[in-house]
Parts: sequence; structure tokens; C-alpha cells
Amino acid sequence: MVDPFGRHITYLRVSVTDRCDFRCIYCMAETMTFLPRQDVLTLEEIDRLASAFIAKGVRKLRLTGGEPLVRRNIMWLFERLSRHLGGGLDELTLTTNGSQLALHAEALAACGVARINVSLDTLDPGKFRAITRKGDLAQVMGGIEAADRAGLKIKINTVALRDVNEEEIEELVRWAHGNGFELTLIETMPMGEIGADRTEQYLPLSLVRARLTQHFTLDDTAYRSGGPARYVTVRETGGRLGFITPMTHNFCESCNRVRVTCTGTLYMCLGQEDAADLRAPLRASTDDALLHAAIDSAIARKPKGHDFVIGRGERPSLARPMSMTGGLSPAETTHSRHLFRRPPITGCPLGRALLSNQLTPFLTHRCAHSGLNGTLAAVFHVDFDVAEKVLVLGGIGGAERAHRLGRLCRAKQDQPDRARARGARRREPPESPDAERA
Repeated sequence: MVDPFGRHITYLRVSVTDRCDFRCIYCMAETMTFLPRQDVLTLEEIDRLASAFIAKGVRKLRLTGGEPLVRRNIMWLFERLSRHLGGGLDELTLTTNGSQLALHAEALAACGVARINVSLDTLDPGKFRAITRKGDLAQVMGGIEAADRAGLKIKINTVALRDVNEEEIEELVRWAHGNGFELTLIETMPMGEIGADRTEQYLPLSLVRARLTQHFTLDDTAYRSGGPARYVTVRETGGRLGFITPMTHNFCESCNRVRVTCTGTLYMCLGQEDAADLRAPLRASTDDALLHAAIDSAIARKPKGHDFVIGRGERPSLARPMSMTGGLSPAETTHSRHLFRRPPITGCPLGRALLSNQLTPFLTHRCAHSGLNGTLAAVFHVDFDVAEKVLVLGGIGGAERAHRLGRLCRAKQDQPDRARARGARRREPPESPDAERA
């Protein structure tokens, strides 16, 4: 598979569930509503979908969540997918929070999983509980030890958080390398409403690296893991340290990956909303022709790069939360799927404004390729109190333009019409967000 910019797509990340037993402060809101079981792909469907990608040239497959190991019967899926190792698939792996590793480490190794990524942001038990809201550091450490005993190579993923763990990063480097683990540092990304201002969390890795050079000698290396990290070797420890920098230095030019959510939605770019529905062709036929055609069409639309921005007072670049590769937050469901299915409100000044300018072709394209029913008209199926949010979700003109147009709509819409729209909204409850605790 080759995208429009000549990049070979060889890396697939598949979420098996949006559920997680943690609620990390940079990833999820504390109170989440998860997807109904019927919206989530079955394990058999995930096997079929992943196999289709492998047949089309994927060489590396990573299972994610949510937390993938909380999905019931997940080891059945690993066993099934392991049949592709050596027959087209080079690597089968997963990213985990480590909470269930003690239960599954030996079985993972038996399935041909050679290395895993474990998310760990602190070595302090109290701070760990605060970051994860409900995690137990001792349980995670026990899981890491079990994975090490099982012979799995371990890479620790740490999100760098201002005023949370920034003073611990030197200690994390020494701990990880002292145990023979790699460590990768990650910048927080502006995805989804999490109940906090991301500018309070954001810590540029350029600053982290500068601080680390006061304690270590960092030698650049050409090593690549097949993902977005750029690596150095820490001369004093002999270990490898990675930096994933979507904000300070993006890695879009070498992007070789796509992501599928647990509902079968294919995202060609983590930082864009354009997506393709693979669940429909999966369930429409036992033959894979429709599925292959949908994959080909999606890869042909893979964008050049993302548009992540973090700024004080800014909405997230995407309403889709970090855990979207496992589901939708309540905010995403309300502000996107539900709004687009309301009856249209006629005489909309926002609609007239948009139809009269150059945004029309762009809107038509976005609607046509985002799995929505209808095209341009879908954008106007929304009451004016949330018009600005729809514009932001659609990537149209930025928050300030959306806010101005939203105010224009509210000013020109008379109160009886607004009351009727609100009444209609109350009578039609939003759909449940997608997810399952398998």
C-alpha cells in the first residue's frame, strides 16, 4: 500500500477495546461513557480485518486499547494473528498499561510476541495514582517483572508532563536502562476534552532533552523501530532513549502507519478527522472484496500531515480523545455523531454564509469522506448553540471564525425557533457512545 505522497504503509495499529482500567489525566476524562457491545468489532472480525491488511503489505501489527488486555478472550486473538508471523508479518506486538501483564506475559511470549510497550509516567506510587486516577504502581511493576521473566523485550513509554513528572525523567532513564529496558518520551497531544487545560500539562521535549544533557551524553543514532520515535544512545547507561515529538518536531514525512478503532473506523492520520468505515464492508459480505476496496480508497486519501496546536484557551485540535482508538468520549458523541443526525433547521444564516464562499467544496469533500449520511447538508443539521463546535470539528476556519459565525447565527435566529430546536433535542436522546468492556 502506497499513499499519495509515496509513503509505504507497513504498520497497522488496531484498538481491540476502548475500555481501560485507568483514567490517565492526559488521555481520558474521569467519567467516561463507553461503546455498546454491538458497535465493537468481534475478535473474529478484528482477525479478518488485520489479515486483510497483512495481505496488502502490513509488516508490523500492534494491538492497543483502551487497555487491550482487559478484553475478554484477548489471547485467542493473539493466537490467531500469530499464524501470520513469518508469512508476511514481521512483528506482532501491543501497547499496555501493564496492569494485566502478570496474567498474560507467558502466553504473549508463546504467541510469538517478542516485545511490548508499557505506558509508565512515574515511579512514585502516589503520583502514579494521581496520574492514572485509579492505578496501582505495584501491580504494574509486578506485570513488568513478569514480562521480563517471560523473555519479552520491554520499552517504557512516558508522557512528559509539566509540573508532574518533569523532575523524574532523569530517574526514569536510569531505572529503565538499569533494568535493560528502552525508554521513549512522548509529548502530550491536543486530542479530546479531558477536563483540564493542556497548556498546564504540555512539556516540550526539546526542553527535556536540553536538561538531560546536563546529566548524560546523548549520541544520535540511525536506529528506527518502525514507529515515530527518534533515538539517541545514552553513553553513561548504554541504553536507548527515544523522543516522540508531534508538537515540537512532527514526524509526518516518514509516516508509515494507519489506525483502526475498535468500531472498525480507519484513521489514516492520528491528527486528522478524515476516516473510513471498515465495519460496514466487513459485515456486508463474507467475501473480502468490499473490505479491500474500502482500504484502498482510504489509503488514497491519507493526508500529508497533522495540524496539532497547543495554546492557552484553545480548543483541542481534535474533539476525538486519545482513547478514540478505543472509543468515543461523551463530548465526541454529542458534538459530532448526534448533531449530524438531527432534522435540518431551515433558513440558517450560517448555512447561507458557508454556501456563499469557497468553503463549499471543502465541506462537501469532508462530509463525503467521513462516513456521514448526506454531504454538505449534514453540516447544517445542528442548532445554533453548537454551530461553532461543528465548525471546529470539521476543521473549518479555526475556533475564532467558528465563534463569530456561531454568534451571528444566534443573533439572527428568533427565540421560538431556538426553543423548538431545543425541544427536539430533548425528545431525541443522543446515541450511546461506542465501546465494550469485553
